[in-house]
Parts: sequence; structure tokens; C-alpha cells
Amino acid sequence: GATFNAGGINVMPAIGYKSDRTTEITDTYVMVAVDGEFGAIGMEAELGYHSHDVDPGDWTAYGLYANVWYNMDPNKFGLALAYGTWDEDTGGEFSFGDYDPTFIGTAYSELAGALLVNLYAEFAPMDKLTIEPAVLYIKQNEDDPGDDAYTELSCVFSYDVTDAVNYAVGVGYATADPGSG
Repeated sequence: GATFNAGGINVMPAIGYKSDRTTEITDTYVMVAVDGEFGAIGMEAELGYHSHDVDPGDWTAYGLYANVWYNMDPNKFGLALAYGTWDEDTGGEFSFGDYDPTFIGTAYSELAGALLVNLYAEFAPMDKLTIEPAVLYIKQNEDDPGDDAYTELSCVFSYDVTDAVNYAVGVGYATADPGSG
């Protein structure tokens, strides 16, 4: 795709269109992604639109992903947010595809129609050791009994045995709250 650069910011627009004449379903996608670094501060973001046309049951959904971090070599601190809308009449929802920052794993194999907040860090107390703690919260946007919330605390320890071999171990704790909405 096309990439435009303006003052250290990269802008990457994308448009997709899919029409299936046998099922009479038409999907239109518009996505704009941006990224950049400003000294020690880095960022990436995506804004998306998805229109699903089928008779009956048309729906439109929007999504936003943003990740901002601060590099303090060799450490990094960041906050990632993702939000996708959900259509209560048809059940249509904005999907972030296979984006899943969870450590333990969730029922959200495909993050869709939800709010995600991920506070994370990377520490390198030694040249070969990296410690990555994270706090993650996911809340489904649906207004029905299946409206779930998920919270996770995790930490991954990674050690470079050699340049080609890395050993990693992680610990985590997660809670799921079905029907919290």
C-alpha cells in the first residue's frame, strides 16, 4: 500500500471492497494507520471503518487502536488502547483480526466489539535479561447477558542464552466476569 511521510509521521491509508454476487453480501473497509517516533516517544495508531451490506441486516462498525510508549534505554513503558463498536440490532462488530495481547489467553480469539486497555513495560536489568510486566483489561460492548469483562496481570521473563537461543518463562493471573454489563 501507499505510505506518506510528514515530519516523522508515516501515514498508511488502505481501502478494501469485497462483493459476493451469490450471497449478495458487500463489505467495504477503510483503514488509516499512522506511526512515528519523536525522540524517546513512539506511537502507532489505526482508525478503521467496516460496512457490511446484506439484505436484511446491514451494519456499520468503527474501530480505533492506539499505542504510545516511552523509551528509556534499555527500558520501555507503554499504553495500548483498542475500541471497536458493536451494532445492537444486527450483532455486527468491528474486528481487530488476530490482535490478542493477552498472555494467558481468552475467549477473545478475535478481539471484536470491545474496549481493550493494556498498560505494559519492558525492563532490561542485565544485557541478557528482559522482564515484561503487563496489566490488561477487556470489556465487551454488547448490552446483553453475554457482556463480559476480562482482567489479566502477567509478567514474562526472557533470557538470551546465546545470540540464537532465548529462554522465556511467564506467569500470569486472569479473571473473567461474564455478564458484568
